[in-house]
Amino acid sequence: AAAGIGRGWIVERTGHLPGETAGDALVGDFVVITPAGIRIVVEAKNKATIGLTGKEGILAELDRAMANRRASVAVCVSARPVYPQEVGAFAVYGSRILVVDEGDGTMIAVALRWAELAANLETERRPGDLDTSLVLDRLQRLRAMAQLFSSQRQALTRVRTSIDGVQGTLEQMRADLLALTDELTDQLDRSEPARVLALPTADRLAADATTPSSA
Repeated sequence: AAAGIGRGWIVERTGHLPGETAGDALVGDFVVITPAGIRIVVEAKNKATIGLTGKEGILAELDRAMANRRASVAVCVSARPVYPQEVGAFAVYGSRILVVDEGDGTMIAVALRWAELAANLETERRPGDLDTSLVLDRLQRLRAMAQLFSSQRQALTRVRTSIDGVQGTLEQMRADLLALTDELTDQLDRSEPARVLALPTADRLAADATTPSSA
């Protein structure tokens, strides 16, 4: 989960351990602790759909996860792009971050770094220190780039699937060609010498293929 976030980060698997709140004892799959001691709780999802709001929505679940794991920031990482459309591949809702990471760890690393930044801003900033317009601009650029990254990754997956399909077709054609050759060889081996026909040469076959047939 912490791939690409730098040295000194600690990742604890907590999904099987009781937490601070009895009613949500197991909520919070991982706790990531930064070198500065900031606790980030991570929920990992691989579901067909993820709702956003309401008592059972992911935002409320992340609030419960933060309380249960004594974390100041929460991240939900989905293995598939199944959030509501408004979320896209990356979205920030206060101290809650939603991200899509389909396997290589890039986007979860981005989310964890953003979580660290958000926590630092909350604990260390002084009035007037934060350039809100700059932060919003970078967030919008990050969201756009994350969406592009996700769409390009899906395009690459489709290309790979297509290549695999072509490879499979070629393998089947190869097997069919060899089987047909074996069949012809077997038939020729069984023929009496006097009945074996002279096979046309490759040049003859090519010429026949390009000569128009008579009406």
